[in-house]
Amino acid sequence: MQRDINNALQEITDLKNEAKSSKNKLRSFFESSSVIHLLIDTDLRVIDYNRAAVNFIKKHCKINIKVGTKASRLIHKDQVASFMENYVKALDGIPVRMEQEFKYGGERILWFLNYEPAWDCDGNILGMSYNAVDITEKVANENKIVAQYYSLESIAYIHSHHFRAPVTNIMGLMNIFKINGYKTTKQELLMMQRAVNELEVQMTRIENHLV
Repeated sequence: MQRDINNALQEITDLKNEAKSSKNKLRSFFESSSVIHLLIDTDLRVIDYNRAAVNFIKKHCKINIKVGTKASRLIHKDQVASFMENYVKALDGIPVRMEQEFKYGGERILWFLNYEPAWDCDGNILGMSYNAVDITEKVANENKIVAQYYSLESIAYIHSHHFRAPVTNIMGLMNIFKINGYKTTKQELLMMQRAVNELEVQMTRIENHLV
């Protein structure tokens, strides 16, 4: 009997330790994330946050965030209307995801914003989970790749459509020179010059696409 009690107590202790370990791991992940996390209750007050939120809000809002801080104090002035609208939706159980760009001093930041209902263990909504990811650099890199793709397409078009004529003309004139024992006339040299000039124009167009 005592052995069964001891085994049961040990099992409870193991479960508590496992739960504590899982909680610590989750908190560690939460704190090390570069994503801004805020948990906001139904009174629009912050009930949890991570280090990324602390650092960003202190830098740009000049506020030391703490439990109980009004969330309305922490958001960009141009975000107020959409934030409140999405907050209401989240409390109604409707998640919202969107991109928005805001200016902070001389810095522009493009955000991916996630407004999610926050549920308790009984399935009741206790507030909103707000996550903000800075995607400025990611989008800039994607735009750069797209621009490079179109630049390469333009170069390919120039190469296939505009290089052909001057190169063909030069090759044709060279054949004439060869047939005539490399003796040429002023008119043929002028034709060669026009073909070379056209080739130079197309090369300049390609160089401009590579800049």
